[in-house]
Amino acid sequence: MTEHQKQAFIKEQIVMYVRENHPQYKIDDQGDNVIFEGKEPASNLVYDTIRCVVVPWSRGKQIDSIALAEIQSKVSDIESNVYNWS
Repeated sequence: MTEHQKQAFIKEQIVMYVRENHPQYKIDDQGDNVIFEGKEPASNLVYDTIRCVVVPWSRGKQIDSIALAEIQSKVSDIESNVYNWS
């Protein structure tokens, strides 16, 4: 698997995970980034496919820290599995 294929696979898995487990987020796939749009007053989360990280995006808004931690943990698990396959 090339690096690009690994990144695409991880992104696909994260989008599926959020869709199934955190339906409060609307998903906006913008290529290199995926934005998980939170309902007000929650902050949006951004998944950076290049760095394999999820971070809060909207300043001054409340962060759903439980969802953020769960998604970050899932990213780490999937990334670890993908890179251990190679």
